[in-house]
Amino acid sequence: MATFQARIEDHVGTLASADTTFMADVLTAGARLVIDRLADKSSDKIELYAVEKSDGGSGEGITAGRIISAHKNYQPARRIPIEMKARALDANSIHYALATDPVWFIEMNNGYVLPGGGTLRYIPYPTVTSGLSIIEKYPPEGYDAMILYASVRYMMRILSDLTTSTIGGLSGFSSPLSPAPPALPSFTYVNASAAIVGLAEITFTGTLTFTPPVFGGAYINIKAALGNQDVELAMGYNSELQAQLSQYSQDIQNAVAKFQEDLQEYQSGLQIKIENARLESQKLSQQAQIITDVNLQNAINSLNEQVQEYQALLGKYQIDTGIYGNQIQKESLRIQSLLSQYQLMSTNYLQILENLKKEFQSALESL
Repeated sequence: MATFQARIEDHVGTLASADTTFMADVLTAGARLVIDRLADKSSDKIELYAVEKSDGGSGEGITAGRIISAHKNYQPARRIPIEMKARALDANSIHYALATDPVWFIEMNNGYVLPGGGTLRYIPYPTVTSGLSIIEKYPPEGYDAMILYASVRYMMRILSDLTTSTIGGLSGFSSPLSPAPPALPSFTYVNASAAIVGLAEITFTGTLTFTPPVFGGAYINIKAALGNQDVELAMGYNSELQAQLSQYSQDIQNAVAKFQEDLQEYQSGLQIKIENARLESQKLSQQAQIITDVNLQNAINSLNEQVQEYQALLGKYQIDTGIYGNQIQKESLRIQSLLSQYQLMSTNYLQILENLKKEFQSALESL
């Protein structure tokens, strides 16, 4: 027979890294729910698995199981509410408990039989682990309901984790660091003839930065609804969240499209600056060729080298801005992929969850 984990995975899908501790908790809770259901129905099915616990008169702890009946020397005891305790102990009351008409009640996690103690018929709650395939002294007709309950809870866990990891991480749009433009050059050519060299034409300032839109959705609501096992409310929040995600996706696309326009315009202006630097360098080279004064020629050559170095810096900066634009596009695609992943998976998971919940209710009602 397949293990309980395998049977849960038949409902929720294969789990690459199953949380067996959580699975054991929900299986145990499911088994307890089945026992309580059968006990509430006073089913003969549950009587087969009862054990007896003796109340010597001071009560017997019942937190690890469910009392289904009681007797005193095999005289059947009637259950009474705790509010009737004083009357059951009052010899002058018509409700006074007799050995031939005993009663039992629950007070502070203990079961009592009056008068003077008796025997409690008790169904222990099992502790279930995911690796088991059967449970000792547990009604086999309760396995399906237990498995389905655990599957519903585990699917809630899967969806809650997906919501937290995907939607909760949207604020982590990892914008790459924008490249810094070269520092303004400080050319050191001092000569009257410098007036004919338009050095101002090759200065460059300005930065290029992308600021991503902020996701304004409230994924916490759906996570809280799942934590409270409210599938209908979670589905309602999911519909609202899907609309917010669609808007956020559109906001990202718009922001990236605007950035690409700015980048193209920015690089066009940068290209003009680079070309101006090339022309100035060329002009200085031509000037140096016709000047016979060695000192002046050396000064122009030195200035020419500085202009060429700055031209090279501008060229590198142009390449860096192109890389920056590609990184923005790549990060945008990553976020879009996350959005698509969540939107598809959450819708499918919620539908599976709704179907599982209906199957569980049907299995529970059939007990």
